[in-house]
Amino acid sequence: MLRETTRRIVTPFLNQLDDDENGIAELEKNLANLNLAEITEDMWPRPVIVALPKFTAEQTIDLKSPLTKLVFGEIFDKSVANFSGMTTGNEQVLFVSEFIQKVYIEVSEQAAEATGTVDMFCRMPDEFIADHPFLYFLCDKKSSCCIFAGRLFNPNTTS
Repeated sequence: MLRETTRRIVTPFLNQLDDDENGIAELEKNLANLNLAEITEDMWPRPVIVALPKFTAEQTIDLKSPLTKLVFGEIFDKSVANFSGMTTGNEQVLFVSEFIQKVYIEVSEQAAEATGTVDMFCRMPDEFIADHPFLYFLCDKKSSCCIFAGRLFNPNTTS
């Protein structure tokens, strides 16, 4: 099932970016203490000209260790895991052996969606030309929860 997502360009940090990886590292350091939902809460729609490069991003992450460090370690332990509410009791003991997250994102002309609105405004639309390193986030519109976050260091190369 696809969730409704939202598209937002957050520009208050653009002056911190430059063409090397240090600009992104500084931006990430500043964002670590911020709540993305709070940043976007008071945003309002306005015209923005956006130019994004085509790119793909793919990553596979083993989440067993981080989940174990939280409070989910028992689901990986065959002697402790309790999934009795999911079984009738005649099956073998259930436990989780691996927890792998695989993420794939593709930005291309074919995947782009266009929406049209008619607005009266007295100023030229802002521009966001992604010809420098940038961060991107996919967020669930209903919960404002960040589903995926990524960074593109060199948008001038195609992948």
